[in-house]
Amino acid sequence: MVDYILTLITVYPVCAAIVAFVLGWITDLVWAKWAISTKLNKAFAAANFSILMYLFGIIYTLLIIEKNIILIAIYIAGGWLGTYIAVKYGNKKEGKGD
Repeated sequence: MVDYILTLITVYPVCAAIVAFVLGWITDLVWAKWAISTKLNKAFAAANFSILMYLFGIIYTLLIIEKNIILIAIYIAGGWLGTYIAVKYGNKKEGKGD
């Protein structure tokens, strides 16, 4: 899988940018869900979300190893969007949010 990701980054840069953005977005959504599950003492859900965080963290580490600053910035932008959506729409049920 590592070889596939490295090939994706070097051979298909537009596809890699899209994947980096989506993975950043999903990572922060999963992070928010993990925090909520932990706060609510849902151990099984929190453990499952932590596994996903580790998997996405490995992909982020590969981007750092490749020193692809553009993909790292795109990943971070996706992460920003993921957090924004998780907080804004996750709090709608409680009557909170922007």
